[in-house]
Amino acid sequence: MASGIGGEAGGPPVPPTPGLTDGIGPLTPERLEPQGGAPRRRRSRWAIVGLLVALVVAAAFVVPRSGDGDGEAEPAAWDPRVQDVVRFVEAERGLAFEHPVPVDFLTPEEFRDELTTEATDITPKDRRELRATEAIMRALGLLDGDIDLLAEFNRISTEGVAAFYDPARKRVFVPDGPLTPSLRATLAHELTHALHDQHYDLSAMQDDAPDDQASAQRALIEGDAERIEHAYVGSLSDADMVQYREETKRAATESRRALKGVPPIIRAIFESPYVLGESLIGALLLDGGPSRINQAFIEPPTSEEHLLDPFTYLDGDDPIEVPTPALSNGETEVDAGDLGAITWYLLLAERLDLHTALRAVDGWGGDAYVIYRSRDRFCVRAAFQGDDLAETAQMERALTAWVDTMPQASAALTREGEILTLRSCDPGADVSSATRDIAERALLIPLVRTSLAAGIEEEGVERPAARCLAAVIIDRLPARSLLRLRTLMTREAFAAQIRELASAAFESCRSGGG
Repeated sequence: MASGIGGEAGGPPVPPTPGLTDGIGPLTPERLEPQGGAPRRRRSRWAIVGLLVALVVAAAFVVPRSGDGDGEAEPAAWDPRVQDVVRFVEAERGLAFEHPVPVDFLTPEEFRDELTTEATDITPKDRRELRATEAIMRALGLLDGDIDLLAEFNRISTEGVAAFYDPARKRVFVPDGPLTPSLRATLAHELTHALHDQHYDLSAMQDDAPDDQASAQRALIEGDAERIEHAYVGSLSDADMVQYREETKRAATESRRALKGVPPIIRAIFESPYVLGESLIGALLLDGGPSRINQAFIEPPTSEEHLLDPFTYLDGDDPIEVPTPALSNGETEVDAGDLGAITWYLLLAERLDLHTALRAVDGWGGDAYVIYRSRDRFCVRAAFQGDDLAETAQMERALTAWVDTMPQASAALTREGEILTLRSCDPGADVSSATRDIAERALLIPLVRTSLAAGIEEEGVERPAARCLAAVIIDRLPARSLLRLRTLMTREAFAAQIRELASAAFESCRSGGG
């Protein structure tokens, strides 16, 4: 079942897998034989408890339910119903709990109430910020029309959720009932968060981090918990595995039905820490095993670039500090921060060729934005700087094409030296900006690229060459295939196509053409 941290909730679950590209087989020229095994994934999302920071605009609103702790004493012992899962998490994660954590078994009504933000619970300031969020998502070409964000976030926060850990209250919350295999797997995920909290202080990690860094850290936290959950599922008996598959299949069907109509970009925002956290954790394990994950919690990733390409984190590629764009007369600041590489990628992917979007964002060096009001319209001014002048020029070409796709006069791009500045204003709920609604599928592309690079490196290829090979393979896949990766990855014909591309990519990378 789905899960979450800090009240963050998971979403439509499917059985997990160690890697999305497992069915492709070896990609080195010496080992191109097919290999079986249909990959499976579990998808999850974020919820609204505590402070919600929408990745696309960093506009936030507070839900008063999460406080700074109840002041209750820690329990003397674990609830016996979860003791076996606790032991598994400690052994698999290689860390011991400092003390037991309360596990509250709630009625269905109590549990749903924990995950739901009522309209009466939010302040007028919260409502203004919600309207600003919606407007800026339209300004960035990510949403169309008039959307009730609170209602959509509530839908995505409550459907298919099995449990969550709240680091403010230091408690796990679970609906009362039988501890089925699926729910025990979710508890392994949530108890991993409790273990994280005791050793690394999740609130301290997140509270003072800039938007971009906080997003990267959430992916580290969720990716590691997913890893332990996957391991727990792998430990199930044959009978429990049959029940687990039946439960997750049923839950996935119910969640898809309940979430029909939720804009894909909102689902992608909630899913991104789980989807991209998986590839980050995979790269860390490849680099140094479980101890490398522990090191990452002490020196965590600093930007979303480290999620789109985890090898940039291993290389120590930290973001460039970019000045916040200045306001003009008559403009009133609403918010300021950094957009992060994921936002740039998704806004480009919604409107441009996917290869163009990924190439442009691969050159991300740093950014800064300011949201402001001008003549009763919400607008955003975002500055972008590439890793070098060539990367800035590549993003300039992509953003120039992006501006041309937006409603007339709503967006403009300027350049001054190394910095691009994109200005875009809300075109209004009645103006269509023709989004393609592909954000969720677009997130899989960097995940698959990282998985391919890791798999090639495991076959003995040096990391720079492995990264080049994976990049060339993705670059040469047709755009229609990139949008169908979740389906195609289970098909032998597609695996054969990847192996064929890998063989040709070796020549390109050897000659420096990658």
